[in-house]
Amino acid sequence: ANGTKYAEGGGVLGVSANISLTNSTVAHCVANSTDHGASGGGLHVDGGFVTLTGGSFIRNCTADVGAALQIVAGVVTYPFPTAVGYWLPQTECRVYREACQQTNPGEQRQCNARRDNCSAQPDDTNGTAPAGCQPASAVQPCAWKNDKSLLLKLMYQLPVQPHDQDLPFACIAGYLGSPAELNQSSPFCAGPCPAGTFCEAEASTATTVCPVGSFCPTGSIRPRLCPSATFGNATGLKSEQDCTACPRGHTCTAGSSAPTPCPAGLFAANGSFDRCEECDAGSVANDTGAWKCELCKEGEYQPLRGMSECRVCPRGSSSIEGATTCALCENGFYKNPNSDAEDDCSDCSTVDGIACPRNTTLSTIDIRQGYWRHSASTKVVYECRSGDNGRTPCAGGKNAGTNGDGYCAIGHKGPVCELCTDGNAYFEESSARCIDCGNIVTNVIALVTAAIVVVLLIAAAVSLVRGSWQPRNAVAAQALARARRFSQVWLQLGMQSKVKQAIGLYQVIAAIPTVFNVTLPDESYAKWVNALSWPTFIDSVFLPGECYTGGYFALLLSSALWPIGLIFVVTAASIAWESVRELQSVPQVRSWRGAAVHGVGRALPFALFLTFLCVISASTRIFKTFLCDSFVFDDGSAANDFNTAYHEYLHDDYSLECNSSEYMRSRNWAYALIAFWPAGVPLLYATMLAANRKAISKRVPNELSRSIGFLHRDYKHQFFWWEPIELLRKLCLTDVPLLIGTGQETARVILALLVSLVALVTHFVLQPFKRGVDNWLSTFINFALTLIYLTVLLIKGSCF
Repeated sequence: ANGTKYAEGGGVLGVSANISLTNSTVAHCVANSTDHGASGGGLHVDGGFVTLTGGSFIRNCTADVGAALQIVAGVVTYPFPTAVGYWLPQTECRVYREACQQTNPGEQRQCNARRDNCSAQPDDTNGTAPAGCQPASAVQPCAWKNDKSLLLKLMYQLPVQPHDQDLPFACIAGYLGSPAELNQSSPFCAGPCPAGTFCEAEASTATTVCPVGSFCPTGSIRPRLCPSATFGNATGLKSEQDCTACPRGHTCTAGSSAPTPCPAGLFAANGSFDRCEECDAGSVANDTGAWKCELCKEGEYQPLRGMSECRVCPRGSSSIEGATTCALCENGFYKNPNSDAEDDCSDCSTVDGIACPRNTTLSTIDIRQGYWRHSASTKVVYECRSGDNGRTPCAGGKNAGTNGDGYCAIGHKGPVCELCTDGNAYFEESSARCIDCGNIVTNVIALVTAAIVVVLLIAAAVSLVRGSWQPRNAVAAQALARARRFSQVWLQLGMQSKVKQAIGLYQVIAAIPTVFNVTLPDESYAKWVNALSWPTFIDSVFLPGECYTGGYFALLLSSALWPIGLIFVVTAASIAWESVRELQSVPQVRSWRGAAVHGVGRALPFALFLTFLCVISASTRIFKTFLCDSFVFDDGSAANDFNTAYHEYLHDDYSLECNSSEYMRSRNWAYALIAFWPAGVPLLYATMLAANRKAISKRVPNELSRSIGFLHRDYKHQFFWWEPIELLRKLCLTDVPLLIGTGQETARVILALLVSLVALVTHFVLQPFKRGVDNWLSTFINFALTLIYLTVLLIKGSCF
């Protein structure tokens, strides 16, 4: 309906008319006007009678006033039943009669008794009440006068006013509609939807079964999800209690229709969790649906959370139950906690001298007897000396103590346990044990006395053999005669050259173990070679170095200076002897200067012989002062880029660290003593020979040339200067290589090999000796030394 001023009845317009709508629907009608005066979008009633029956609807209509209908005048009635799912206010249509007003109580009671019956009877067409009934009242609940069929029916008479709400009214959600008239009188209609179902929309005429994963109490508009930690695997659940508790090892989020097993690596201890927890590191859940995590077994580990499998420890490593790392090592392996590869165990079989029980770390390595290491922070192990009957100063064990002393046997300490805890004892290499020094003063006196006695005996023997004195005793005379014949044979055979070459060979061979760090193959051979070293012999027998009150410094000075002191003593004694003889001569011909010259000349052969014997050993002692042995103290760690820490000790005295002030003093003196021995003796020989070159080369001997015959007698005249060359050769083989740093023994061997090869070729070509046999002996010795150094080089090469 449209109009400029008024528009009425968008769907139906009733003006003083009787209208009956049965099973009709007035929907989507519009009453519209320009001045907003439109009314009755679906139905406009202005007088008359309108009846809506049979489930008729007025819905979704629009108007400015009374969107559903507008009742200006007249009567609009909706007799029941309405459509199923809808309701209206409900009243039974009866005749309202005036109240009984009889004065007689009996009549009053009879009138009241007829009241219900009278309300069900309409007036006649003239408006006369039935017999015995009170007249109809002015206000009536329904239009029975117009339609007597309405009497005693349930109906709703709409009030005269605008109505915006659709008719009839929908039953509220969660409640069911019903075709029964009595169930259409309120918004609750036939009552709530039964438990196990839900009614989601208004005007529901049928229920929906509650789906799985939810429950529906009575009157549910929509399903309610089963709460977390429960699930609903059936339809029609009526309450939360009907939801099943989630089993352990599973998760049940809200609304779950079935429990979800925890994935491998996760677990749920009970059904109270709505999510699975990760297994801690060191434990795993192998299968789905786990309610607890299993600890990794021994030999397995897992560093991560939420894993399904344990990792197997690498070869050699192991772990305790539930481990996150392979912190243990199996038997035969050890772990270095400072290593950057923490899970790796190192194979003990790659290191000699150690044993590794299960769960060994670097600090608890079991050092075997006969081996030693400097601290518990290094894997570097050193083999100790083995003496008589296999005795060793190294007891081994697991306790490093201070600087490795814990690995030493009782009474021993220091590097490779070669120091003695007793201050008055020294370490004897041959027996590998500490020996008491005894009385030092007694030893010194014995040393000096022995030296004097030996010198006197040698001097007396030489005087007797060279003199003309004859003893009266026949036996003594015969012995002296044999000695003189032996001396002649000695000179005729040139034995001095052969003995000198033999001594030189022995001195060179004796230096091989120390200089080139090579272990001699046989113990008896090693003892024999060590006996050829004069300082070792004298120091070990008479006064071991450890027994010196002044330590190594005193040993260095005594080793270098005792031959010089002895030479001075012998020279002084010789001068004194000549002076005494000079006193016995005629005063007019006495010459004290001559006596001194003769005394020096007499002592000079002894001095040359003694320097020949001692120059190698004394020089070795001097050069050994520069030789320090390094021992690994700490392998380092990732924190310091694995910088290895070393402690260095003097090779000949492990009590002296090479960074100490005492060592620096000894080293400075060693530099000075080089001028006496390795540099001084060859220079002295060369100077003496140069000063007498004319007397020697022209074969015009003088007293001095005779005194130094020890240096040139065995060589051809053109090679009279050969002895200093020979001495330099021996120094290059025994002492000069010591100037090459520790750890470069191969370079030392190469130097010695080159020197031997040069000497071999030179001797073979020049033939400097007078006797051919001496030349062949020299060639053979140099050839033998060349082979020896080749062998040593092969031995050193096999160590790489």
